[in-house]
Amino acid sequence: MMIACDHCDEWYHTSCVGMAEADALLIDLYVCAACEAKVPERTTWKPKCLNATCEQAAMPPLSRYCSQACGILTAAARIARSKAGGKNGSRATAERLLGRIAKAARRTDGVCVWSVDAQAAEEWTRRFRSTNDAAPVFGGDSTAEEVGSHRARLQRQRAALDTRLARLDTRLAFLRLAGERVAKLPPLALDETVVSRAPKSKKKSSSAAQDESTKAAPQRCGYDERLHWDDDVFARWAASSDAQAMLQGSAELDGHLVSPGDDAEDEDADAVDAPTVCGAAKRKCRKHGDWLTVRDADMQVEREILVSPSCLALRLVRHS
Repeated sequence: MMIACDHCDEWYHTSCVGMAEADALLIDLYVCAACEAKVPERTTWKPKCLNATCEQAAMPPLSRYCSQACGILTAAARIARSKAGGKNGSRATAERLLGRIAKAARRTDGVCVWSVDAQAAEEWTRRFRSTNDAAPVFGGDSTAEEVGSHRARLQRQRAALDTRLARLDTRLAFLRLAGERVAKLPPLALDETVVSRAPKSKKKSSSAAQDESTKAAPQRCGYDERLHWDDDVFARWAASSDAQAMLQGSAELDGHLVSPGDDAEDEDADAVDAPTVCGAAKRKCRKHGDWLTVRDADMQVEREILVSPSCLALRLVRHS
């Protein structure tokens, strides 16, 4: 595992700086030894989750655990050790508690804290804002205009997230179609599979020649240039009637197949009317190696971020 200094942006192996990997997960601000002599800041740490089996950081001031699941597991373990736990153990207790919470779950717009101590409420607000930069705290003196302005901003952010998620789903659908099309591409011709290299022998045995003649043609790469188009360019293409027909499966995916060595593969991405498809041998194409797996992994990571709790909270903002 490696960690970057928040000042000089240099990367260090945790083992080289004498830090355990479990401790690195708890770092809030890391200052390397070289920067400690130049800046007043020092390395700061996040509190550890109270679940003894978890190495993640807690989420103060809302919780002393890293997630609701860890809090339930810890509580279930304590209940299981008591008389109320029964004979099924902590796992069954945790499942029972999670089931009750899931049934009683409801959407919320925020967090409300009651306090008669003004100083304590101000301290809680300060700590909450330090860990939730995008979450303002409204008190009794907040005006309707302030609350309405914040709600409008959240709704705009939600609309932007919904647009990104819809575009990503469209890209995933196109990636699936491009992957399915690879097996349907015409096989490579003999002159496209020739590789210049020194011959091992002047003559070939009859069996070797027969095996080579009956050998199946290698599969083409099949990479479609639309996979690396910018969002705006791809969105314009996806909005066309032809693209809608392809994405919905009522029309075959188009594209101009480019043979190895053809300069057409480097055409401008704005040439929406003539998207190119790499026709090189799949195993010999170094430019698009394993493109289907790599692109799918990248898009799935982006989708997990967009549907994460922090982004999901924006999409749950009510219209009232």
